[in-house]
Amino acid sequence: MELTVLAILCALIGLGCFGGIAWTLFGAEDAGVERIFLLLVWLLFGLIFLGLAGWIAKLGPLRRMAHKPAAESSPSPEAVSATEAVRQEVHK
Repeated sequence: MELTVLAILCALIGLGCFGGIAWTLFGAEDAGVERIFLLLVWLLFGLIFLGLAGWIAKLGPLRRMAHKPAAESSPSPEAVSATEAVRQEVHK
């Protein structure tokens, strides 16, 4: 449960950092080097937190939610042979 909460929190922080990039581009009054520095810092933090959230989701308990095993479309050979054996016993 803790890893799920951590992944969600990291994803929200990462998305917030990308919101900070938009704010820096369109709403900030800083100009020049300060704006470039803010863009780089927001981008770095956003990538770190979104990468961490993706890593936790890939390796943690969220992995089981994304990849549920699919039902087999064809029966296994053992099941087929057992079914045929039962059919032959019934027909005798």
